[in-house]
Amino acid sequence: MPTEKKAALIEDLKKCITDCSIAIATDYAGISVSEMSELRTAIRNQGMKFKVVKNTLMKIAADESEWPELQELVDGPTGIVFGYGEEQEAAKLITKYIKDSGIELKLKSSAMGSQILSAKELQQWASLPGKDELIAQLIGQLHGQMAALVYTLNNPITRLARTLNTIATR
Repeated sequence: MPTEKKAALIEDLKKCITDCSIAIATDYAGISVSEMSELRTAIRNQGMKFKVVKNTLMKIAADESEWPELQELVDGPTGIVFGYGEEQEAAKLITKYIKDSGIELKLKSSAMGSQILSAKELQQWASLPGKDELIAQLIGQLHGQMAALVYTLNNPITRLARTLNTIATR
């Protein structure tokens, strides 16, 4: 039977797990306290959470919250980024932060629903254009096609008007 403190930690983890859309496991070994504080601030400013977890407690919380796939994320010293909302935003934020800051945080794997992504797959996924970028590209392409259609439909009428104007001015 877990102690009161451990039961409270399990409940806190269950709340984080229940609300999140993606969980990204990291290996925080070798990070200084100031770097960890900086990382937590950057993550918190984006509406996400970073928790250093005890493996056993995380496995219990994952099992009780009916997201058993999260049990695969914890192995060794583990910090988990809990992302809320758009999954790719969390992946982009953490990979960009690691790249820009130069800290020694290592990505392990991540879970989205029942899908587990390795660190390499997560980095590849984070490098893809986001939802907003893809929508903008689609709108740009549709706009170009519509403009071409309008020009094509308008061209015979414009030529007729110019021809009639030339005949009328002679």
